[in-house]
Amino acid sequence: RNGKWFGVFGSGSDILPKANIDIGRSKKGYLYMLDLYSGELIKKISLNYGGANHIVSDISSIDADMNYTSEKIYFGTSYKTSNKWKGNIFSLDIEKMIEVTGSQKNISWSDISHDGACSVLFIGDYPFTASPVAVKDAKGDIWVYAGSGKYYGDIDEKDKSQQIFFGFKDTGKTFNEDNFIDRTNDKTRVEVLDRKEVCIYDPSAKKFVVKEMPSAVKLVSGRHYEPKDGWKIYLPAGQRIISRPMLYGGLADFVSYEPESDVCSYGGSSYLYALEYNTGIAPSNIAILSPDAIAETGSSEIIIKSNVKIGSGAPVHGEAILTAGTQKQKEQIRKKIQLTTGAVAE
Repeated sequence: RNGKWFGVFGSGSDILPKANIDIGRSKKGYLYMLDLYSGELIKKISLNYGGANHIVSDISSIDADMNYTSEKIYFGTSYKTSNKWKGNIFSLDIEKMIEVTGSQKNISWSDISHDGACSVLFIGDYPFTASPVAVKDAKGDIWVYAGSGKYYGDIDEKDKSQQIFFGFKDTGKTFNEDNFIDRTNDKTRVEVLDRKEVCIYDPSAKKFVVKEMPSAVKLVSGRHYEPKDGWKIYLPAGQRIISRPMLYGGLADFVSYEPESDVCSYGGSSYLYALEYNTGIAPSNIAILSPDAIAETGSSEIIIKSNVKIGSGAPVHGEAILTAGTQKQKEQIRKKIQLTTGAVAE
């Protein structure tokens, strides 16, 4: 803002997770805004929303006007009530917040909630520990994407509670999961028009092999439509989101993680999801170039899967997915995903 850079972060757990002790917070949470040049505290915002002691997720921002100034920040929270983890997705309009509060440093969420400076975008029975992501599409709509779940200690390895991932339009409304169209079981069925041989790494053989993959397809399962407010998918039991999604090329990509339920084991498994950004359904073109990403039906038709297992280990926190293309592969984007085993899945 005005040629200055600011850092924003939130308060975390004040309980150290270990053995059968879970994370938690015994007092209300805060957002802090610092001047990155001087280190000066610019704002300390008390998250006194809903009477909960909010643990703040990673935070992301959006520069929707592409003028090198972030207009809004987005973040999730987690809090526990009646032995149940819950969470919210919030947005904060930086310009409006500064306009309303002026030079005042210590402010509360309720101080700015009536002036349009902040919004509660989602309320649900899910903890949000990974950063949400907001993007602007070609129609000018701002979409927000977030996934739930946590992974901090031994107690989380045993947790099989169902988690959620969703995308919705930021219109300033407050949503819950019932407002979103459920795309969990929707299938993308296509007719294969042509196939070609591609070089793919086979983890079982531990080498690159040549396999035949569909190269041209035609959608036969019906046109995918964009819901009014948003869409959701429910993850299989045990899977959760602990890293930031990535949006590009009309796709919403994210990595889920399912730890081993035995605390004496290690590793767990990570899964890459690729969905249409505005429908929540697997795209009619093949976004993940892997034989595991399609299901043959015994005819000329196949089902394109929404996800594929990419290996053992958890994705890193923050940006789990990086992309790279080449001049010779203008239609192909390579996704590189760092896992905690040290492996990089591509």
